[in-house]
Amino acid sequence: MLSMVDQKTRLKLLFFIGLLIMVLASVSLQSQVSLAANGVITSTPVPATINPPDAIATADQAITRDPKDAQAYNDRGAALVKQKRFDEAIADLDKAITINPNYGEAYKNRGDAYYQQKLYDQALADYTQATVIDPQDAKAFNKRGNAFREQNRLDEAITNYNQSIAIDPQFSGAYMNRSYTFYQQGAMSEAIADYDTIIQINSEYVAEAYYGRANIYSEQGNIDAAFADYTQAIAINPQNADAYNNRGNIYRDQGKLDEAMADFNSAIAADPQRYNAYYNRALIFGTQGRVDEAFADYTQAILYNPQFAQAYYNRGNIYRHREDFENSIVDYNHAIAINPQFSQAYVNRGLSYWHLLKMDEAIADFTMAIALNPWDDTPYYQRALAYHDVGEAALAIEDFKQAIALNPQNVDAYWELAQLYENRDMFKEAIAAYRDYQKIAGDSGYDVSQHIQELEDLLKTATPSPTATS
Repeated sequence: MLSMVDQKTRLKLLFFIGLLIMVLASVSLQSQVSLAANGVITSTPVPATINPPDAIATADQAITRDPKDAQAYNDRGAALVKQKRFDEAIADLDKAITINPNYGEAYKNRGDAYYQQKLYDQALADYTQATVIDPQDAKAFNKRGNAFREQNRLDEAITNYNQSIAIDPQFSGAYMNRSYTFYQQGAMSEAIADYDTIIQINSEYVAEAYYGRANIYSEQGNIDAAFADYTQAIAINPQNADAYNNRGNIYRDQGKLDEAMADFNSAIAADPQRYNAYYNRALIFGTQGRVDEAFADYTQAILYNPQFAQAYYNRGNIYRHREDFENSIVDYNHAIAINPQFSQAYVNRGLSYWHLLKMDEAIADFTMAIALNPWDDTPYYQRALAYHDVGEAALAIEDFKQAIALNPQNVDAYWELAQLYENRDMFKEAIAAYRDYQKIAGDSGYDVSQHIQELEDLLKTATPSPTATS
């Protein structure tokens, strides 16, 4: 049994312990009030891993309990941004900022809402405010860099990525974005250096870094290094459709068609809407004579990318070779509408018109092709044939001569020119053209030696021929 003294001592001790607890509680409360007054949110944010509907439900409950809960408005706004419900998101984030004007996270989230709507000036203003509130917020500088990049203000974007990296040297997202911007500036060495750093950090972007570095190596002609990096990107992420597609192109260029086909198949399996993989596979089908399969793949490429001019053009060529000239013209029309500078599409559409005996349209297309690419002999040659068909012999002769000037190996142009001269009784010019034809064609062409001799005999007895331009 405790003595009277011991009991008094125990009571004093309990009193002081209770007093200490009260003091500590008071200090803690004052500290929280002070932090809140200075704009620092001390409540636990909703984890980023929570899906938007759950985050919204949690925030709704918090707002019901406390209509001035800035954190809840911010969390709900951020979740609404993920759902692309931008007007509602901005309204919530406005409310969070009104309650707490120093809420940097809310400014960043509102900036994201503006950024995703391509309202880059508003996004910049919010990201800038976030950096003012917290000059050590690496993510805010990174986001501001992205907004500058979208405005093609690349130097300012680089400055912000630099600041982000200076704050957090392990921030791989900033390295990734800076590498993209360096690439846009043509600073390939700097872009590669950033990819190297990402790979060294071994962050979540390492597969993307291998892929991005491979693209630069490929552009630089360093095919072995590009191939190795595409392979590494695939090893890390077997669902990287772009890496399969690009590695497939390397295989195809090397003549390894089976390996290329396997990679294009893998790209399509990883992403069934990967339109360029369908297109590249179609090219292989075409070289293998598997025209129906090529046609089907060009159609898939167009389905998933209706602005793919080259796919329309190639499918138009298949229609034309099938002598389905009307449908070929439809596809060439699409290709030209997408790319009005597509000179070869004009040539081939002109050929389809020519086969349909629509000579005015054919001549117009060949003329447009010449205007777009005056160094190509093909449209001159084709227009010459069309001029011949409509009885414009002089114009046809000039075009055949121009085709030959551009391509002295155009054996068909020599033959057609010789025939045209002969039909106009221009035997001297015909003989010269037949001789040129014989020299270029060699053993693979017609033997015109006897015919040349006959023309020379005619020339001795013939009256003077008209000039080529009469």
